Amino acid sequence: MNDAMTQSEINILSQYMVELANMERHLLEYRIWNQPNYDKIEKAFTADCEAWEKRADAEAKKPSQYKGGSAEPMDHNLRMTGFIEKRIEELKTKWRQK
Repeated sequence: MNDAMTQSEINILSQYMVELANMERHLLEYRIWNQPNYDKIEKAFTADCEAWEKRADAEAKKPSQYKGGSAEPMDHNLRMTGFIEKRIEELKTKWRQK
């Protein structure tokens, strides 16, 4: 796009970024659940996922430096996208069989 974007448009796009990152995370989790010998890692993986969900909830509750401003949703979405991207790398390197 060559046009300048409004803050509302940036907020919308950043929400899509979060949703896409979550889609990739869910796909990786699905592939891990369905890999051979998953039963050997199931307990540890389930505990890891539960711990990550708690960390994600805590991260989502952190206040934005833009609290109350029009950039607050974007700030939240970018932080959460980065947080989810770190989880994606963790899933790929720690849990997914090559």
